[in-house]
Amino acid sequence: MEERISRLGVLILSVLEEEMAHNLYTGLTIKDIKEKLQEGVAEQEITFYKTIRKLLEEGYIERGIKDGKSHTYYIVNFGQELLLKVRKG
Repeated sequence: MEERISRLGVLILSVLEEEMAHNLYTGLTIKDIKEKLQEGVAEQEITFYKTIRKLLEEGYIERGIKDGKSHTYYIVNFGQELLLKVRKG
């Protein structure tokens, strides 16, 4: 079965990987992720939440500890493997 992931999903996984968000304590908030993506992505807030939810449901990321009122997220091995496949083409 072919894995399907959106462009935004790949970008989010890339940011989590590049920022070494690999565990409960090193996760990033959606605000952090959006700041790292900067001007390259002009998605609405709801699109980010939907994409994060899908990545969670598919097992590519997990929720970390809260940062104030915000959830944090980190990439897991399954997400890293998918990112490798996507980058190889």
